[in-house]
Amino acid sequence: AMQDMLDTGLLAARAALVNTTALKNDVTAGATPSISHTNLLDTLAKFGDKASRVVCWVMHSRQFFDLAKQSIVDQIPDIASNVISAYNVQGFNRPFVVTDSASLINSSTYYVLGLAPGGIEIMQSEDQQIESEMVTGLEQLVMRIQGEYAYDVGVKGYTWDVANGAANPDATAIGTGSNWDASQTSDKDRAGVVLV
Repeated sequence: AMQDMLDTGLLAARAALVNTTALKNDVTAGATPSISHTNLLDTLAKFGDKASRVVCWVMHSRQFFDLAKQSIVDQIPDIASNVISAYNVQGFNRPFVVTDSASLINSSTYYVLGLAPGGIEIMQSEDQQIESEMVTGLEQLVMRIQGEYAYDVGVKGYTWDVANGAANPDATAIGTGSNWDASQTSDKDRAGVVLV
């Protein structure tokens, strides 16, 4: 359940931010490496004078390790040695949240989210229920476990378009950017920024 909630929240934020051109830094057509401190800084700059509102980077482990390797290749004094000696990758004074969530990948395209506080909200909407019973009469005893849970997902600065995306959307609908309508006039009052 926790993994499902994480994946869905990241997918929702990714879809909403990728659909907002002013908050997206797409470097897929550029030269390698696609993950670099320069590209992270360009992504952070999408928030302009409100860049301090971005409080963390959420990325796939592949991107994290590629950024660490790039730090060594760049040979920036103290940064490269810090990566090698202390395994400390710099993120412009923002922590990295590293998860191999499938929501941060689409084919060979990776997404790095720079999130503002409250950028993604996941709220349990019903009590989680788990039932179990012992099943007899088979060659061996079998334990049957069944559960259900429900939750709501919110993306800061966006509202869910029920007319397009339905009231109980599946992952495909949640991952469709046009189903997330901007609810804030200023892009800087939204969930954050995204590096594609």
